[in-house]
Amino acid sequence: MRSHLLLLCLALLAISASPMHARAQSAVHQCTGASGEVIYSDKPCAAFGAADRTIPHAAPSGATMSLGRQAVRAGCARTLDDLVHEITLAFDTSDPNRLIGVYHWPGLATESGYDIADRLARLTRGQLVDTQVSDSGVRLLLAQGKASTTSNVNFHLRRYRDCWWLSY
Repeated sequence: MRSHLLLLCLALLAISASPMHARAQSAVHQCTGASGEVIYSDKPCAAFGAADRTIPHAAPSGATMSLGRQAVRAGCARTLDDLVHEITLAFDTSDPNRLIGVYHWPGLATESGYDIADRLARLTRGQLVDTQVSDSGVRLLLAQGKASTTSNVNFHLRRYRDCWWLSY
């Protein structure tokens, strides 16, 4: 059994090192679910019955379009202001997919990705009090629950493919 697992791991490592897989892994599909929610996934939208709303990567910074009640930013966060805008919208609309959409995913294992997505979803249940951006990262001040206790959440800033991303 262990030899099969080792063989499988080696095969996956070889596949993930290939340039074709690296390109496919970096694709993020932006989808609209049946009830209008925005979903980001590495799988095609049709895989879970959602409409494809992928926006071209080369859209100018700050460009938006409307999908139902929400404005959707075209492309990625080209500036730190764009990044803060997306973070603020994620909390204002209680939409974890917006926060998930500005997280730096390349290189993460599937299980780690699910854990981080769950963590980001829990964050958006709180109220964003303040966002502080510095050279070392982004600090969010959040109010949680009825007791209005506050907590800090720190992210690293990543520059990847001419866009700004959050990471832990």
